Amino acid sequence: MFIGRRGALAFAVVVALFSSGCGGSSNSNLNSAPASALSGSWEFTVTSRSTGVGVPMKRLIEANLAEYRGQFLVPDGQLPELFSLEPNGSYSLGFACNGRPYPSLSANLAGNSSQIQLKFSSGARLSANADLNPDGTLSGTYTGGCPSSDEGTFTGRRPGAAASTYNGSFPNSLGVEYPISLTLTENTDTTLNVSGTYEAQAITLSGFAMGSAISFSGSVGGQSMAMVGYLPGDGTLQIWNQSNQAYLATLQRQ
Repeated sequence: MFIGRRGALAFAVVVALFSSGCGGSSNSNLNSAPASALSGSWEFTVTSRSTGVGVPMKRLIEANLAEYRGQFLVPDGQLPELFSLEPNGSYSLGFACNGRPYPSLSANLAGNSSQIQLKFSSGARLSANADLNPDGTLSGTYTGGCPSSDEGTFTGRRPGAAASTYNGSFPNSLGVEYPISLTLTENTDTTLNVSGTYEAQAITLSGFAMGSAISFSGSVGGQSMAMVGYLPGDGTLQIWNQSNQAYLATLQRQ
């Protein structure tokens, strides 16, 4: 996971924000927003109005943005993570219609009306118009994506810190479950320290937090692993294997 942005990434997210011309009205309070208004950790939620087979109720984009020469970019060494919330209430890693793409993300800020475009390697596009609200959230609508006829609402919020302790069970290389305890400590630069115990041995992992997601890697029970976690806000931490998208465990916050 710890790679820089690449031009050949399978998924691209381009965010262009304009002060007018995207269907949003001018607002002097929002137009005076500081240049840092988009900096920090974000969770973008794409909620489909479609209930067709294979169309998730919600798709989630988790990312950090940092200002660089007037633009907002995902920091080097990080990539956004994508999740799908299926109609049955379960989460999966990646967008169901495109597997697990690797996205890049950039943004420009000028006023309160934003035009956001998600571009898939398949050629599918998802376009959203969203306003920057006085409370710092984003809200609007989108069309396209996969399927191309999809449409719905688009929102953005800033989740809280990921720091906490989570306990549960975790499979070893043979699939046998053993107790695990993980303590997450989020630093001011969104990097993440993860310590704990597994199979009665101390473990130390590292990574970073982005939105409601974490990306971390290290040795767990003798296995060198890269993992992705999602914090849905219900007191759990859901974990997937980053390499093959396989679900691994759900831990409970203590």
